[in-house]
Amino acid sequence: MSSKKYTLTICFPTYNRAAKLLPNIKKYLVYDEDRVSFTIQDNCSTDGSYEQFLSIHNERLTVRQNLSNIGALPNAKCALANNPNSEYVMFSIDKDMFDMPYLSKFIDYLEKEKPACGCLDVYGNPNEHVDTFSAGKEAVIHTGYLNKHPTGYFWRCDLLYAEMAKPYFKGLPEKFDFWFDVVMAHIAAMHPTVWVYIPAIFHGPRQPGFKPTKTITYNESNYFFSCSKRLETFEIYVKDLLSLNLPKQERQEIALLIARDTVSNVTTGLRHIYTSGREVYHYNLTWRIIPWHEMFGNAYKVLRIYLRLLKGFDSNRVAKGFYIWFRNIAAITKLCLEQLIHKPQNIPYHVD
Repeated sequence: MSSKKYTLTICFPTYNRAAKLLPNIKKYLVYDEDRVSFTIQDNCSTDGSYEQFLSIHNERLTVRQNLSNIGALPNAKCALANNPNSEYVMFSIDKDMFDMPYLSKFIDYLEKEKPACGCLDVYGNPNEHVDTFSAGKEAVIHTGYLNKHPTGYFWRCDLLYAEMAKPYFKGLPEKFDFWFDVVMAHIAAMHPTVWVYIPAIFHGPRQPGFKPTKTITYNESNYFFSCSKRLETFEIYVKDLLSLNLPKQERQEIALLIARDTVSNVTTGLRHIYTSGREVYHYNLTWRIIPWHEMFGNAYKVLRIYLRLLKGFDSNRVAKGFYIWFRNIAAITKLCLEQLIHKPQNIPYHVD
């Protein structure tokens, strides 16, 4: 590990992905930008990936390997942890890519503005700008508990490592998918956060010619967007939210927003995923049209959790819960009617 101090370290947890990650790392290291370094956390690859990464000799690259395969999510924590020579760390999925000239512009922004944490947008918005959110309710709403694609999340190292040492973090389930959203919410409650729109990241699946791979982390029994997993995440989010040092009214408002988004995720959002050939292929799912009664049932499960968790905390929780319920009925009905006219087709997804 180099003793040089970097502004940013980009951390890639990986397993058997040298074919995708190795060419990108070599390209990044050729670019003349000595303010950024890279950490690869190999989860005991079986295809020689680790040895290939080790063959690159560059002080801006740190390659580490776990003693055993600890699972994808614990490996992501290991990748972000223990980067003492950097002011900031950023998380990246190993199939996503970076545009180095634009990344240099992002590093310029970090050095000038010194944000606490935030997200670098992954969808290539050409309108370069930064949205800044005030500490507290606004920052938590816009950068906490989001369930988003994790590439692009960044933190000031001292803040991230302080949160990772706290009891709430250590108490999260070991294989909880969205731990970084919880950390972001805790920092956002105390510090302003940002959403940076500089097109420095190429989200792999959105790139022309990208050939999707089948995930080795998820399948029909454990994928993070299943109804059961969404309900588990919802309960963790709300319990954590209620512990934040925010005014009671603000926590009530944020809880309602999380409930609303969760209902959408387990109903119309889930139906869209199961009728997407690309998603079905990648996550090893069985293509199907989720019926309206299953969507209503899923929404009811969210409502029950919401009412239970907010009992004694929000006297208007019943009225708010039914607001969510009736709002979702309209969305489900609209989708079902649209798909009666344009019924989704099970078209097998081929990768040449």
